Amino acid sequence: MRVLHLFDVYLPSTLSWVARLLPALGGVEVSIGAPWMVHNRFFNPAYRHYPFPLQRWLAPAPRTEFDFPLRQKLLTGMQRRLPLYPMWLERQLQRDPPDLLHAHFGTTACLYMDTARRLNRPL
Repeated sequence: MRVLHLFDVYLPSTLSWVARLLPALGGVEVSIGAPWMVHNRFFNPAYRHYPFPLQRWLAPAPRTEFDFPLRQKLLTGMQRRLPLYPMWLERQLQRDPPDLLHAHFGTTACLYMDTARRLNRPL
């Protein structure tokens, strides 16, 4: 089973438990979607990642969730009013969508409800 895990920021140190949980999901192919990705010690290159091109332009590889704080807030906060990342991600997934979209947490799930419906996948 292929599961796309959705975050607003992947992966701040406060969610270190996610870094321990995901490898324990036997038989699950994990992929990660987030408009802002942090390349800290929890970043697992074995997963398929969907990095937002806009982040690569603004701040290519932040090492902590505290790098580029204004850019991070701007990019993640704007998704609620102008959901560029969910729209971009949906285009990336059109040809080969995952079996399941799993949002961390409820507010993030709200951003991807339309995407899940259009891809005909459970969220």
